[in-house]
Amino acid sequence: MTSISGYTAELDQAKHNAQRMPYQWLYAKTDRQNRDRIHLLLYHLLDVGTVAHAMWQQVFTLSFRQQMADLLGTTVVEAGQFVAFVAALHDLGKASPAYQNKYAPDWLRDKFKEVGTLVEPWHYNSATQQCPHATVTTWALSKLLMENEGYDNSFAQKISVALGGHHGNWPGPYATEGINDSAFPLWDQMRRDLYRETRSVFTPPPITTEFTPYDLNTLLTLLSGLTSVADWVGSNARYFELKGDVIEAGKYTTETAIPAAEDALKRLGWLGWQPTGVVRDFSQAYAYLNFDKPHTVQQEIIDAALDAPTSTLLIVEAPTGIGKTEIAQYLTDAWLQKHNGRGFYIAMPTQATSNQMYDRTQQFLAHNYPDDLINIPLAHGNAMFDHKQANMRLNEVGDDEASRVVAMSWFVEKSKQTLLAPFGVGTVDQTLLGILQTRHFFVRLLGLSHKVLIFDEVHAYDAYMSTLFERLLKWLRAIGTSVIMLSATLPTATRQKLVKAYTGQDLLPDPENPLPYPALTIAHPQRPPQTIPLTKPADETLHLNWLSNNSPEAILDFLRTELADGGCAAVICNTVKRAQAIFKLLDHARRHTGTDGAPLLDIKKENLILFHARFPFAWRAPIEADVLAKFGKPDKENGDQRPKPHERAIVVATQVIEQSLDLDFDVMVTDLAPIDLLLQRAGRLHRHALRNESRH
Repeated sequence: MTSISGYTAELDQAKHNAQRMPYQWLYAKTDRQNRDRIHLLLYHLLDVGTVAHAMWQQVFTLSFRQQMADLLGTTVVEAGQFVAFVAALHDLGKASPAYQNKYAPDWLRDKFKEVGTLVEPWHYNSATQQCPHATVTTWALSKLLMENEGYDNSFAQKISVALGGHHGNWPGPYATEGINDSAFPLWDQMRRDLYRETRSVFTPPPITTEFTPYDLNTLLTLLSGLTSVADWVGSNARYFELKGDVIEAGKYTTETAIPAAEDALKRLGWLGWQPTGVVRDFSQAYAYLNFDKPHTVQQEIIDAALDAPTSTLLIVEAPTGIGKTEIAQYLTDAWLQKHNGRGFYIAMPTQATSNQMYDRTQQFLAHNYPDDLINIPLAHGNAMFDHKQANMRLNEVGDDEASRVVAMSWFVEKSKQTLLAPFGVGTVDQTLLGILQTRHFFVRLLGLSHKVLIFDEVHAYDAYMSTLFERLLKWLRAIGTSVIMLSATLPTATRQKLVKAYTGQDLLPDPENPLPYPALTIAHPQRPPQTIPLTKPADETLHLNWLSNNSPEAILDFLRTELADGGCAAVICNTVKRAQAIFKLLDHARRHTGTDGAPLLDIKKENLILFHARFPFAWRAPIEADVLAKFGKPDKENGDQRPKPHERAIVVATQVIEQSLDLDFDVMVTDLAPIDLLLQRAGRLHRHALRNESRH
């Protein structure tokens, strides 16, 4: 073994090796603290290919591996070899004058010049000097794939573009124009040598299948995502130490790359939960909530959907408070076990609803998988400030953890990595970024592939968001992802659009029951979609009283009357400004007395709460926690914190409490709103089982 680290190698021997096999000298990385230390390019290619193969074997479930194999027309084992091989070639473009001239330490630069590997930059045209190495990969690799693997020109170019996008964006159609280092043929030879070494390690199978545009787009997207992730892991110097000693490629892979890849995946939290095929019954899944059995509507949904095939769209339309979330979680878990899925993501309409669902989902997973390490990040714009996730955050597996339900640091430090975790709860926008032209959109789609996605309150999307959502559904079907949608008030036209987007089929109305409610819609690409009526719950009378005067003063008078004997009220406003004005008046009444010496509003300071989305997150988080503690279901940790029956409590809020939050009030005042939103708001009234007989 010969060292080429500059300060340890003998100059004559190093020069001899460089002349004989100059490709071995090319570097991929340097040490920021000690620029003389390098990591050889060949080793980095082998590192990333090995990580990709380790992820293929240990992270991605059989359903994912089988889809990739079917797309490639190979066996699962051969598909894994192909994935590792092409992922390894992602940085082949670093074998170029633009990259090697840019970062090489002085000692290495001098040795390159001695053997003619490097020449001064002005010998190259501007495109060759300045081209990013990922684009050079796209430019150089397609020719090698055609020559060595027999790929046709189109397929070779598309694979090369997919690999050239590993830094976030696929190179455009004209990105490679003007690149040319043919005046110095040694560069071409070195890339061929690196290709040959990489191929000898990973032995890719022949690919002879004829791709449809649909299948090819799916393959390239998943391949781009997997390559980027493997590169992130394989570039982590904590697990892959910089090495400048020349070692035979196979030996380096076996003795260094494979152990490092397995150690990295384990310590970063990639290895943990895997489906076992065991499907629990409903009472087992929710034993911690003391559910003896599902109620009628829940049982009907289970009977109709439990054995649905993979890549199924389920739309549940039922009144608020009927247990849609519980049935969605149960079916999701059952489908993961039946179809060897990779996990789930629950997409909520707001950050507040995400935070509450995060707590509920942790309890569900902790109960059902007590022996597994469960990695479940929170995904939204302010997740990094969430104290509950901070308490669960674990830097590496092996650190002291208080629970088996954790949020591994690698997955939460960057938003583009969060969806890669097996489980997740967050806002819906995190999924929509997978179909927008954002950096690493294909990583987000990879993270969603072969999971089950639950979308709550889908009726609330506006026209623009609905268009994006329909596009997302097409991609979710392509990547093997099943979808469960929950809504209390979904228009028929919206239901038909969602089914069409996911399956490509029309949902034909039933002439005998054209508008069933509640209803369950089941749609699969290979089966005609159908809408099944569910048992209607018992009728409940909702009394609406019109306040002819909607001024803050009139609302104060109304609340004083309604809460004369105690109780909990919500005032929902359509604007933050109006919520602030009403709260200001109520707070003034709380602090002042009337002519009789009694407070104008007899309420404790801590029971009068203003809650809207414009608070800075540092203020909003404790307000949100206070609202959930006082008006949500009691939890095991803190018990029932609801105000006593004789006490008064008022929340003045905007639309942040109208959807998905599991809150319960005795009386509500609301601004005028569309009927579907009024129904949503009414769903926060008398939602939970009565806590005592004196409650309103």
